Amino acid sequence: MKKELSLICCLFCFSFSNAQSQIEYFPQEQLIHPNNSTEQNHNTYLFNDVKNKMISILSQKKNLSAFKKYRNDTINFVLGFIVDTQGRLILEKSDFNCSKSKLLQKFDDDMKEILASLPKFEIINRKPEPVISHHFLYYRFALQGKKSPVLEYIPSADEYLGGVIQEIPIFPGCENLSQEETAQCLQSMMEQHIAKNFIYPSDAYENRISGTVNVVMDITEDGITENLRVLGRPHGSLRKEAFRIIKLLPKMQPGKRNGKPDEFTYSIPVIFQL
Repeated sequence: MKKELSLICCLFCFSFSNAQSQIEYFPQEQLIHPNNSTEQNHNTYLFNDVKNKMISILSQKKNLSAFKKYRNDTINFVLGFIVDTQGRLILEKSDFNCSKSKLLQKFDDDMKEILASLPKFEIINRKPEPVISHHFLYYRFALQGKKSPVLEYIPSADEYLGGVIQEIPIFPGCENLSQEETAQCLQSMMEQHIAKNFIYPSDAYENRISGTVNVVMDITEDGITENLRVLGRPHGSLRKEAFRIIKLLPKMQPGKRNGKPDEFTYSIPVIFQL
């Protein structure tokens, strides 16, 4: 499953390290919920606690209508967060994502409230600084029924096993840097690539059309950029030009998740200004 939160808008801090080969990925960071007084697996307890809160919000009658146009689709939700050394969520480095942009906009505040409501956790297997573990909770839902539609939870193969350590994809020319420097280099190289290949669409120029196209892309396990899409509804010619530029990106070294190549999602604005 795509790790939708991994790089979008660079919201998360990555595992900054100059000696990446020495990172101890396992055992993963574990969060112990203070309300789990039973012998239930602590990962399962946290996952279910958040799932129940999500269902409570999404299943409200006023919210179910938002899912009608996606009746035949499976909707993927992801909540991602990291915790500080005291076990409290760092909210400015936590976020929510959804596979449908309109639902993302509608429920963004509600999901962030869920994140804000999470308690202080006991931490097990905390990694030494500057390595950072990220926690991602993946949920899938589908709208079932016509006369009295209900939102059904669909179990996912992405079992929550605790925190994961992410390493950012490497743009050609950004090798042998720390993760912090690699992230800065990736952003800089992306911007240079856009500037070098930028052509203002003639019809947009003639009609004085400007705007920003926020392009979202997947960087695959092979380092290839694919599955381009946009946030919002930009003008058609601007969207076409932004896609043309992004399709010219070179192959990168893929990002990693707990030391293994993995697919990441990245977002960058392409600005058309007259």
